[in-house]
Amino acid sequence: MPREDRRDPARTLELLWGTQSPRTRGPKPGLSLERIVETAIKIADTEGLGALSMRRVAEQLGFTTMSLYRYVPSKDELIELAIEAVAGEEIPAPTASTDWRVGLADWARRTIQMYRDHPWVIEVPLNSPPMGPNMITWTERGLATLSDTPLTGGEMIQILVMITGYVRGHAQLTITLSQAEARTGVPEAEWDTAYGQALERAITQGEYPMLARLVSANVFDVEEDDVWLEADFEFGLERILDGIQALIDHRQAAPAS
Repeated sequence: MPREDRRDPARTLELLWGTQSPRTRGPKPGLSLERIVETAIKIADTEGLGALSMRRVAEQLGFTTMSLYRYVPSKDELIELAIEAVAGEEIPAPTASTDWRVGLADWARRTIQMYRDHPWVIEVPLNSPPMGPNMITWTERGLATLSDTPLTGGEMIQILVMITGYVRGHAQLTITLSQAEARTGVPEAEWDTAYGQALERAITQGEYPMLARLVSANVFDVEEDDVWLEADFEFGLERILDGIQALIDHRQAAPAS
């Protein structure tokens, strides 16, 4: 039996691409899809995704909840539209560099910046491939950075999927750490102190020689979490790019068949 809450992909596409026809008569003066989406983004940015609802948006705008359904059929579609809108804020410019590595690194950094600016986006499950014009432009710009390489089209797509997965994972770590005090009521400095004490106990027991070696080398002596998080992100990104470079070098060295 079909699910009663099953979404209509065609309707979602109409909303994302702005091709929908009015479904009811008499749109409310002063209300528009753009205002609804803008308000939804502000709520999610300031209060988190859990605070976002059709009712909450309607209250912020001074309209009834039913008024919103003239423009968007459900909260799920509203979230899709909100993500599409924030994606438009950081779209990479068409690559001006012939160096694929520079272009792809910029693409990855812009992607993680979108998550940092709008942390709630990372909480939204990936239910489908990119379908809106802004998200599809992201894909196009990423592929364009690799256009002059010997990689196949399938490999280019796989590379974007790999980098997106890395960026989402690192963004999730960054956001989780930044919200630790809100979740636990314990300031970041206290967690850092407790971690230092745990490391001290561990290395004095003599059962963790690798940790003791790293502590003695001051590996953990970083004053600001965002400093080492940024360094970790760049380190991982560079290693991914190294792997892509190795694949490109392999292709270029292979004799033509």
